[in-house]
Amino acid sequence: MHREKLLIEEIIKTDTSPLIMREKQAIELRIIKNITQGHRDKEIADNLHISVSTVRNYINKLFEELDLTSTSQLICLYYENKLYDILNEIKIKNDYLEEL
Repeated sequence: MHREKLLIEEIIKTDTSPLIMREKQAIELRIIKNITQGHRDKEIADNLHISVSTVRNYINKLFEELDLTSTSQLICLYYENKLYDILNEIKIKNDYLEEL
């Protein structure tokens, strides 16, 4: 689990990443959040205004990077590592930066 946590922490390090990487990471995080809320691929695509195939590509890459085989493993990882707290911190930080 420690390896997976490090990979997720790497995904959410948005401060030092180039703009394209930050956008990719933001989409990955929003996809993870949508999955944990029980949304299906089509719903996630509609929520994020991207295609279903793009959602599936992101999910496949996440599963590969994190060495996961099911969404239930992803959800467990999300809660075991308290990623919801990290996502909230990022949202608060991004909202603050947008206000500046």
